[in-house]
Amino acid sequence: MKGRRRRMFWRAGFWTGALVTFALLGLWITSGWRSIRVVTWGPQVSTMAQVQSGQLWMAYTRHPEYLDPTWTWRAETGVVEDGPRWRWGLWDRSAGLAHNLYVALWPVAALSACLTALAWWCSRRRAVAGHCPCGYSLAGLPPGENSPCPECGRPNAAR
Repeated sequence: MKGRRRRMFWRAGFWTGALVTFALLGLWITSGWRSIRVVTWGPQVSTMAQVQSGQLWMAYTRHPEYLDPTWTWRAETGVVEDGPRWRWGLWDRSAGLAHNLYVALWPVAALSACLTALAWWCSRRRAVAGHCPCGYSLAGLPPGENSPCPECGRPNAAR
C-alpha cells in the first residue's frame, strides 16, 4: 500500500505541475501582445504587479506625502504598444522610495516543466521481478495460469 500512495502522490504532482506549466507558458506567450496589471494603493504605499513582454514586474512605492486612509485597487489589461516582444532577464531597479523587481516568466515555466517531468518519472509503475504490477510479492504462490494475485486478482498471465 505504501508504493500505491507514493505513486498517487507523484501522479497528483504531475497533473498539478502540468496545469501550472501550461498556464505559465500561456501567460508568457500571451504577454508578448497583452499586458495584465493589478494596482493597489492606500495610506502612504502603492503596490503593483504587471505581466507584460514575457516578464512579471512587481513594484512597491512609499508616498510619505500621500495620506489617503482607505485601501483601493484596480485591475486592467492593455495592448503592448511596440508589438510582440519578450524580455529574458532578471533585474532590480530600486531607487529611493520605489522598489521594482522584474522576473522573466520563461525560467519559472522551465523549472515547473522540469519538476513536472520528475513527478511523471516517479509516478510510473516499475515492473519488479517476482512481484505483481500492484506491488504484491508473488513468492510462495504456485506457478500457473490459474493462480490469480491474492491482492488485486490479476491472472498469472497478465503479470
